[in-house]
Amino acid sequence: MDLGSRHIPGLRGLALYLLATFVSAYLLDIFTYTFGISEQNILYTILLTVRMYTPFLGVVTVGILSKQKISSYLQSIGLKLGMLKIIFPSILAPYLIYGIGVILAVASGIPVENPVSILLIKLGGALGGLERASPTLLLTIMLVAAGIGGMTINALTALGEEIGWRGFLIDILYSRFGVIPSAVIIGVIWGLWHAPLIILLGYNYPMHRDITAVFVFTILCISWSITLVALRLIGGSVIYPSVMHGTLNALSSLMLLSFYEVDRLVGLPLGILSISSSTIVALIYIALLWKTKPYYKLI
Repeated sequence: MDLGSRHIPGLRGLALYLLATFVSAYLLDIFTYTFGISEQNILYTILLTVRMYTPFLGVVTVGILSKQKISSYLQSIGLKLGMLKIIFPSILAPYLIYGIGVILAVASGIPVENPVSILLIKLGGALGGLERASPTLLLTIMLVAAGIGGMTINALTALGEEIGWRGFLIDILYSRFGVIPSAVIIGVIWGLWHAPLIILLGYNYPMHRDITAVFVFTILCISWSITLVALRLIGGSVIYPSVMHGTLNALSSLMLLSFYEVDRLVGLPLGILSISSSTIVALIYIALLWKTKPYYKLI
């Protein structure tokens, strides 16, 4: 179905969505910063999880103010099952980003560590003898666990964002701009939504609480957004970008350990190397969208 064929809110709806989404998220950031709530505090994790549902709040706000039945409205912007088989490429995308990133790093001479080895060093004897197991086996278990977590609990958390970014916003923007420009605009919005987290709280870039980190992360969000939008349109549901988003989050710890000695602005999953590998994956998924859904206007 062409997204542009449905009734969608206009610029007023977009403004209301952005206002509700950004104000609620930024207020949570200010609260967290003001009261000095650190990552070691369980309240930090709770607030961060709540924050991921501020785009959902924005969607519901528009739905209520436009006097729509919320359940039907959410379904109309992608909260439905769609094509279940698309769950596999949704899980695969973050692994491709990881694998291609490692290949690019090796080719560029950027040091790559075995994440299991780094984890064993950091935890010491806290693994209860598990450190005697094969590093390859442990890495395999961790990679599988990331996929399982990514398509379940992590996907449910990411759904709070995806119903807004790749649900509401793609509905608003596609008919006006096409797939790729819409994905770029959404990526910029997504990146700026993270800005106070990065600057005030050091989120993702604890050593770079500045505009440079916001800029790099926004470019990264654009590259991810293209793949996420492609999955949304191929699968006909926000479930599939949620699965990719959740799996990407689940794999991020392993990626960080793999580039333990590399500045986060450079390595995976948050730096220039990640932008490069994510862009390659985005091109693959746009090609898949073009092949499976040729009626979508790419640009």
